[in-house]
Amino acid sequence: MAATSFPVLAPLAAIELVDTAVTNTAVANASASSGAVTLYYVEIDNTANSSTTYLKMVRAASATPASTSPDTIMSVPASTKQYFAFGTGLDQDYITYWATSTAANGTSQTAPSTAISVTFLLNNTA
Repeated sequence: MAATSFPVLAPLAAIELVDTAVTNTAVANASASSGAVTLYYVEIDNTANSSTTYLKMVRAASATPASTSPDTIMSVPASTKQYFAFGTGLDQDYITYWATSTAANGTSQTAPSTAISVTFLLNNTA
């Protein structure tokens, strides 16, 4: 896993989680919390890919991408960087995620041609 956490000044968020190598393998419990996190912001860099990539997240400590239905799906068009902000925060039990070029769920999740970079701003609330 290529994820790194950095402290962030409150009140925006307490943790900046940066993963520079997101593929179709689930990153389990990325916040390394014992549960209950609030997600405020997600930045997804898909500039290296020539097709749409989907960041899929579940509120669980782990997931199997081919069979786990995501709770949240963020679509990022080809060759772009997208920003998602959640004003009062999105409550999650955990943050587990993966990236795929497959829009459908419950099927094999094809990896993007190039790994994407994702930045999360969050607080552990447990």
